[in-house]
Amino acid sequence: MDILEQIVASLAKEELRFLKIYLTRTRPGKDRRDVTLLNALRRSGGEPNTVGGKQNNGKQNAHYRLRNRLVQEIGKSLVLQNQHASDFNAAFHYLLLARHFKSKMLSDVAVFFLRKAERKAREQSLHETLDMIYNEFISISDEALAVNPEHYIELRKKNWSDLLRAREFDDILAVVRHRIKKAQNFSVEKDAMVHLLRKVTDEYGEQKELQQTPAFNFRMYRSISRLLMQQNQFKALADYLTTTLATFRKQKWLSGENKDVEIEMLIYLANAHIKEKNYTASLTWAKELKSILDRQGKSLQEKYLFNYFNILVNNYSHLDLDKAIAILEDIKKNKVISKQPFHVVYTYLNLALSYHGKGQHKKAISSIATMVRQNGFEKLDKAFRLKISVLEGIIRYEAQDWELVHYRMNQVQREFKHLLSHEELAREKAMVSLLKTGGGNGKVTQRIRQNVRVVLSISDDQAETQDLINYNLWVRHSFGNMPSFQ
Repeated sequence: MDILEQIVASLAKEELRFLKIYLTRTRPGKDRRDVTLLNALRRSGGEPNTVGGKQNNGKQNAHYRLRNRLVQEIGKSLVLQNQHASDFNAAFHYLLLARHFKSKMLSDVAVFFLRKAERKAREQSLHETLDMIYNEFISISDEALAVNPEHYIELRKKNWSDLLRAREFDDILAVVRHRIKKAQNFSVEKDAMVHLLRKVTDEYGEQKELQQTPAFNFRMYRSISRLLMQQNQFKALADYLTTTLATFRKQKWLSGENKDVEIEMLIYLANAHIKEKNYTASLTWAKELKSILDRQGKSLQEKYLFNYFNILVNNYSHLDLDKAIAILEDIKKNKVISKQPFHVVYTYLNLALSYHGKGQHKKAISSIATMVRQNGFEKLDKAFRLKISVLEGIIRYEAQDWELVHYRMNQVQREFKHLLSHEELAREKAMVSLLKTGGGNGKVTQRIRQNVRVVLSISDDQAETQDLINYNLWVRHSFGNMPSFQ
């Protein structure tokens, strides 16, 4: 897909509407060649082969000039729409205006926009942008007597110092990430992660005051937490979060606008303990999360309500399936949660898993069927939708609905043909093949043996994390008892 096709395909409805108004601002009309080309590209779904040179009476060079002009016009339209979408955009917008008026020798106007740019850049600590702004102030001081160059030289020096401090954080974080990746496991010693962070900051951190700021510590906490989650080091994550949460509370950093951070940490803690099968600890953290949410405003409560219920469901799916199902049925009726299509999808997915756990196959299949019809389902990652299809196949296999299992797995092979060729989804491919053997004569063929080996190629703990239903346990249960399977 060429650049123009990619750009057109990326345009949101509001961006497209604004673009058409922008294109027709000087000469409205449906016969405009750029609008005609734009509409053709939208209809074709961004496929370049379906939009040829006919837009310009077959003249190839004119067609390419039209394409290039459309790229430029889309760029201008997007800049206009987004010039105040963020403080970063606004700062650059004002900086460009300042340079424009400086070139016209209108120094007072240029200074006016430079000050607006400075304010926006300082609000978001945009140090690189501030450096350019201060350079402009110093440069224009020859023409604008109201601008004291000494003042801006001092500001530029301070900004350089701030920039070095920010770079120091990035240096510390890079070293921490590297050492975590080198270490196989931080779960042996409870405070291993804390000791590592202290050691690295002592070695690489010259700006001690930076390390005491909430911004530095919040960025460090988020980066380390995500890295530990990626490595499935949930014991280390729980230990690190427990210590870090206590430190943040002692420093009184978790009030006001930082309340989000505390809520986020409690959610991470509860989920980390679920991964470690420490359900008592997880429910304790969930209770504390609910207590904090009850004291917050409506917006924060609504933002994190689903996370709280999801923690309860994930705990009780191991402790008490009936209670998990009751919570899920309540979630379905919750108007706040039902506003989010993805939350509805995950609610029905958890219902399917819970009903499967109780051996209620019809209700499990009904939940999957309802989930597939939800607005958010098609927006799920395609690999995740493949895993859901495998889950459906497992449930139908256990219900001995052989005809439908065959039919659905053939559909899955067609729908996910390209995806099933990926090595990282080899276990899903093997599961689809194994599910299609349902209702057979019970004879274990060489192909079945090979597929079983592929499924069992990872540990049970890894399978527990990766699979919606642990494929390893299911394969051993369904195929391991066959007389001819040795």
